[in-house]
Amino acid sequence: MKSGKSRKRKLEKQSPKQAREKAPDSKRRTMIELALLGIIVAYALIYSIAYVGGPSFYGDDTAYLGLAGFVIQGIFHESPYIFSIRLLQFMPIAFFYEVFGVSMLSSSAWDIISFIGSIILAFYIGKILYDGKAGLIAALSLALSQVFELHQRHFS
Repeated sequence: MKSGKSRKRKLEKQSPKQAREKAPDSKRRTMIELALLGIIVAYALIYSIAYVGGPSFYGDDTAYLGLAGFVIQGIFHESPYIFSIRLLQFMPIAFFYEVFGVSMLSSSAWDIISFIGSIILAFYIGKILYDGKAGLIAALSLALSQVFELHQRHFS
């Protein structure tokens, strides 16, 4: 009987005063999580710019860069060619070419922005599904995956 009463007390709603007392702790935890996410994003951004070194010249990247150049020149047209229908891959590159000029950084800007967006999205998915720690672990894992991939190519 005693355990049933204590269980009922735990299930009762909190008073507004109790909710206000817990709110600053929750707000503080959220600010710490966002600060750590900012550090993770800053690391990933600096690493992407400093060490990745732009697009690959051995894969699909050359096709996308060429199509982005055609867009800037005004001679692009869609065709059955598979790369020409992937508009969300090369149109942003063409935009960055137009704004910043053709360079390695402007060629990689869309990939870097997508990578940073994926890190932020992983954080929020982890936070929604479990808690802030899970979100931070997901964001950090994704941010570090680029490091592992780069070193694997280098050392294998």
